[in-house]
Amino acid sequence: MNDKISLRNATESDYELMYQIKVNSIKPYVERVWGWEENFQREFLKENTPINEVKFILFEDKIAGFIQTKERDDEIFIGSIFIINDYQKKGIGTYLLKKILSRIRAFCWKF
Repeated sequence: MNDKISLRNATESDYELMYQIKVNSIKPYVERVWGWEENFQREFLKENTPINEVKFILFEDKIAGFIQTKERDDEIFIGSIFIINDYQKKGIGTYLLKKILSRIRAFCWKF
């Protein structure tokens, strides 16, 4: 699995792509619970997703989603994980979470 998944940094010009990934992966769920207001969702993404915290998830070199993390010396905060519908249920999210957990365990042994 690890040879199929890679990450690449996002840039300021990637917000539209990030928004389209968000729409594809969660809009139906959000719409049912709270409703979906386009302007609010776009603004929320831009205001709450600093680009320096975002990495695109590539599966076999194709964009499958993105993950937002904030790392400090002793913690990793996961802001969001969005996986495009076509790539869900392939173990991508599980793989990423396991990688993050293994890094957190490494932090714990330092103290």
